[in-house]
Amino acid sequence: MEALYFQQPLSEIPKKDKPHLILSKAMSKYEDMIWDFSAEIPQVGLWYGYKCIKWDFNLDNGKKFNDPEYTQLMESAKDFIYSLISDPIEGRDIPKYNTVCRYFYCLCLLLKWMINNGYERFSQLDKNSIERYEQYLKNRISKNNGRKSFLQPAYIHLNLIVVGNIYLQREKIEDAIMVDPFDGDTTYERAGMTRKKRVMNKTKRIPDEVAVDLLAKAFNYVEIKSKIILKAMNKIEKIRKDHPDKKFDNRNFPEVVPILKEDGFDNLRDLNEEKSRLRTACYIITAYFSGIRISEGMSIKKGCIEKKKSKDGTDYYLLHSTYYKTVKNPKSSTWLVPEAVVTAIDVLERLTKPWRDDSGIDYLLLNMKKCNNKRSVSSKMNISLNNFVKETGVVYHQGKPWHLSTHQFRTSFAYYMAKENKCNFKFLQEQFKHVSMDMTMWYAITEEEDFELLSEVENAVDEVSLDCLGDIMTPGKNIGGAGGAYISERRDKIFQGMAGEDIIKTLNKYGMDDLYIRSTIYGLCVFNEEHAECNAGFDCLCNPNTCKNAVVTDEYKKHWIELAQRCRELLSRQGQSPLQKAYTQKQLDEFIVPIFKQMKWNLEGLLGNGKEVA
Repeated sequence: MEALYFQQPLSEIPKKDKPHLILSKAMSKYEDMIWDFSAEIPQVGLWYGYKCIKWDFNLDNGKKFNDPEYTQLMESAKDFIYSLISDPIEGRDIPKYNTVCRYFYCLCLLLKWMINNGYERFSQLDKNSIERYEQYLKNRISKNNGRKSFLQPAYIHLNLIVVGNIYLQREKIEDAIMVDPFDGDTTYERAGMTRKKRVMNKTKRIPDEVAVDLLAKAFNYVEIKSKIILKAMNKIEKIRKDHPDKKFDNRNFPEVVPILKEDGFDNLRDLNEEKSRLRTACYIITAYFSGIRISEGMSIKKGCIEKKKSKDGTDYYLLHSTYYKTVKNPKSSTWLVPEAVVTAIDVLERLTKPWRDDSGIDYLLLNMKKCNNKRSVSSKMNISLNNFVKETGVVYHQGKPWHLSTHQFRTSFAYYMAKENKCNFKFLQEQFKHVSMDMTMWYAITEEEDFELLSEVENAVDEVSLDCLGDIMTPGKNIGGAGGAYISERRDKIFQGMAGEDIIKTLNKYGMDDLYIRSTIYGLCVFNEEHAECNAGFDCLCNPNTCKNAVVTDEYKKHWIELAQRCRELLSRQGQSPLQKAYTQKQLDEFIVPIFKQMKWNLEGLLGNGKEVA
């Protein structure tokens, strides 16, 4: 018979031909114990086990699912998985192969539970048994990186989706669940995923204090430690090339140790551990300042950075990789990145050159060690990230080490963009002055390439704006500018005695939660069109003494000191014309001094010795 590749519904396939159906480009057949979808799931760095379906999995009773006594149930399970792609659920698109593999892992849990409880067919499951399975999921204890916990609602939800799908496919497969398993409830509701819980279970961003310390340590590796690590590596690689057939270790090459000690390394293992940390540091910087997903990050190759010029002659950089999400076929895509990422990629290219030369693979995030004599892209970046946190002593959050995951960088990037360009992420600006990004250009490029990331940034802007508004509405908060005065007159009447969440709730109640807030050169713009002197564009030049949208906070003190010092310097400079001096004095008297008075900053003390005088 002609090889079929997920082309026909089960009802159209003669029973004698079903075992020989070709299911994938790897020529997996229906009768095989492994359905290999590695060609259909192109993400590099994804573990092979997540790209295939293995029907001979272990059961809780010590047996295997491919044992003869489970033949009938296995056929039911195979029919269900096959039907999802060959004849998808009404009104739905054909699911992606990686989604099908995820469904399979959930199906395994159901199959094990059925066998443990004496069920031999899907059709034997009724509402009572499904309720018991649902309770089993909610009571199940799992291990996540060695930590025991209940299953997350999101994972319970995915398992219940599979149960619901077996019912929805009942007319397309011989054995299916024949009763509506959830009585019209949604799987979200049955999994306990209320809107509040769904918000709570969103990927957390990296806390500010952890992010600052993590990035500082990553920059230390990329900008400073990389020089000595790469120098030592190149020395060792030269020796290694001269002896290609000899196992390279301290015992076979004792002369290596003195060479390594010259650069501060005790032995090869010490150097390799530092190389691993350097690779992780490069990933941290790349992920944090690009918003790139892990699948896209693992796909970056040598020569992925492109330097370009904007219309006004400004240099900017694009990172080229492969985009997988929300598209049927992977496509080439670009991300706008700052120079910090360019530096990290350059270091990563030099670090992985020996591995790439050895393997013929151009990907940059390669595993240091070979598996079965083959080099591959790393599939365990989460482990590497948490090793980096532990080994470099990244600060604790609330008394505990922060557990990192790759997607947190994407969420944190959105928050960083919101803070940096809307709500004054001052401490990161100070820590990383060389990290900057043209927000307008980023929006233009991102809108074309990654709507989801754009949406995450916009959501982060709303979150940051509300937090910032809550801060300046706090009674007693030192604020200045015409907007600060306007707010001060009114806030105590509404927010007296409130703090934190109570202020946010009241802002929501009075419909003030959607005010547009952004950082400007002098402070914050709490934009209200009725009071505006401008259109709230970038580089706002409103006079904060007259614009009721302008709010100055203590976080901007350094900027105002610099303005005042510049005026003093211009006034004392020889050769200034009377007109220039008069203009400078007017700026000092009418623009700067009123802000210092409102904010109760000691102008003379600050200008006299650079330090504030009480």
